Amino acid sequence: MNRIHFFVRLFSGGKTLVVQADSTNRVEVIHQKISLITGIPISVQSLIYRGKQLQSDQTISDCGIEMESNLQLVGRLRSTKHSHAWKLMNELSSLIWGFRKTEFRSVRYDKDHIEDVLIEILIMIPHDIDEASEYLEIFISSSVPAALDVLPFVREIAAQLHHNLNLTMESTDLSLPCSLVHDFAAFMLPVRNAILFQVPFGFTITFPLMENDTGEAEYYRESIECLHCSFHGLLEATLLSLGHLETRLGLKEEVEDARVVQWWSLYLTILKELNNISKVYTGLEKVFWQKMRQVKASLCFLVVKFATKSEDYGWLFEHKEVMSFEVRRHLAIMMLPEVGDGGGLYCMFIDRSRLLENSFEYIGNATPKNLQGCLFIKFKHEEATGPGVLREWFLLVCQAMFNPQNALFVACPNDRRRFFPNSASKVNPLHLNYFCFSGRMIALTLMHKVQIGVVFDRTFFLQLAGKDITLEDVRDADPPFYKSCKEILEMDPEMVDGDNLGLRFICDIESMGSRKGIELCPNGKDTIVDSKNREKYINLLIKHYFVTSVAEQVACFAKGFADITTTSRHQPFFRCLNLEDLDLMLDGSGNDISVEDWKAHTDYSGYKKSDRQISWFWKIVECMSVEQRNALLFFWTSIKFLPPNGFAGLSSRLYIHKSSTPYDHLPTSQTCFNCLRFPPYKSKSIMQDRLHIITQEHIGCSFGTS
Repeated sequence: MNRIHFFVRLFSGGKTLVVQADSTNRVEVIHQKISLITGIPISVQSLIYRGKQLQSDQTISDCGIEMESNLQLVGRLRSTKHSHAWKLMNELSSLIWGFRKTEFRSVRYDKDHIEDVLIEILIMIPHDIDEASEYLEIFISSSVPAALDVLPFVREIAAQLHHNLNLTMESTDLSLPCSLVHDFAAFMLPVRNAILFQVPFGFTITFPLMENDTGEAEYYRESIECLHCSFHGLLEATLLSLGHLETRLGLKEEVEDARVVQWWSLYLTILKELNNISKVYTGLEKVFWQKMRQVKASLCFLVVKFATKSEDYGWLFEHKEVMSFEVRRHLAIMMLPEVGDGGGLYCMFIDRSRLLENSFEYIGNATPKNLQGCLFIKFKHEEATGPGVLREWFLLVCQAMFNPQNALFVACPNDRRRFFPNSASKVNPLHLNYFCFSGRMIALTLMHKVQIGVVFDRTFFLQLAGKDITLEDVRDADPPFYKSCKEILEMDPEMVDGDNLGLRFICDIESMGSRKGIELCPNGKDTIVDSKNREKYINLLIKHYFVTSVAEQVACFAKGFADITTTSRHQPFFRCLNLEDLDLMLDGSGNDISVEDWKAHTDYSGYKKSDRQISWFWKIVECMSVEQRNALLFFWTSIKFLPPNGFAGLSSRLYIHKSSTPYDHLPTSQTCFNCLRFPPYKSKSIMQDRLHIITQEHIGCSFGTS
């Protein structure tokens, strides 16, 4: 075959397209290439060469087309009934192509001429709907839609935006025009799409383009170069402006309170579009995110202050390292409804002796809208109600859910707080319903910002995030399995190839008290594990033990979680977090409570800070064990695990109130108000004795008032 290239001039005054083809190809191949690149339908194309119209079934060689021949594309007059309309469409196309070639600020005449032709076309359109639709079809089938190019306008918008970004650094009184930024994002979209349309799916453009490129990408050279230039100019201007913002506000790594100016939210719109542009070019996305690290403080500040539920921030999820924990948590929490969004009050009356069963029935039977409203909890035979009781219920139910005795989840051997689904959970006929219930409960605890002292194993978290699991990810879930797999992978190849291990692509599973082998791949029982396929063998084992065996359980948990989120899917929530982030959100700051932080967030009613009872109290607390402090905090607030930022993360401060009860009485609490009450004890020893009683686990978790 003889590969040649030739030129196709697109309509009168239009651009020239370079086309490559084999001389044995039919003319219809040329039409297809033109349609693919320009969007001009094949049905309206007509090719002229040496004064003759080419027929689609002719070969390129038969037509006499040679290397660097020049062909002319013209519009085909498909309808003699509306021939004048077709003529006007061709004229309009020619004018638009000519408009593209002129400087943006010197096209007044061309713009007027285009407007005149458009008006003439519109006047021709009859009022009858059926007849009018024929004119619309002519417009759609013509080359006009393909010729309408927003590139000059985009170039002008980018220049104006660059200028305005520079101005914002000169004066605090100047702002970015909202309409300009939104136009920038809106008009960049068709330019990006036009460029990406001519490269294979998933590929990017290598820049700079080769000189004398004869490929079909040459048709888009102007757009490719314009977009690349705009990206670098706007990125640099945005970075300088954000750096100026950081200096002005004195931002640190953490997001701090600062004066907020509403137009600053436009920075996020600009950055999102620049990220989109960076994906068009090879290596440019990496450059963009390297630059973002330089302005991490201002980026985090902007997201926390201006991110809204109506916007899509998925572009940030794959580069979580550029965001702080506060930002990642903020984006995740935005995917959950605000407490009360569902409206109404959902009441639950719980028998403590049937805590898990009662809660399962109430939560399982509720609609998502019910649960997105306000929850009301009352324990049977108890008077207390309110936020404190609700917090206690969350904690107790979640700890019951993850109790290994209930066979839903398995604890990691070396970290009993960390859990993953139990592949043997089917011993409970309702186990899948319970996993759906568990997903709802975890989403609700996050929505209500209650820490429960339970965290997920990495294998569980990665599945919820839609990620693959590797050998390193199973280290905590099954240390012996991990060690065994590592030994196989690191073993001498000759030892493995000698079949000394006797391994086949099968694994044993236990079901209903008996063990049976299953094949990991077709003909697995006869496939020997050797040095070449051992990695595949390990990966299949991991997939079976940690994915396939619990797929139903994970799916039901995910469904329950998604019932509560506002995204209709669970994956975005987990994708925007690291496992360590979710640990902090579920487990909080851990068990070790800072007494100094506790004191700093406590106020007094009836007592003064200098009273001896207050002095005794804090000295006693300082001498308590970690478990006793946790029990005291829970008795006081119904909070056993503090938020990640400690007492500062609570919705209100803590209070110590002087009660009028006899001095030998036990302390009481109002957990709804974070209030601890005790009388003015006569001695430190009496106070210590009374506090010792309420910090016993079975007392502190079930005593007090609301």
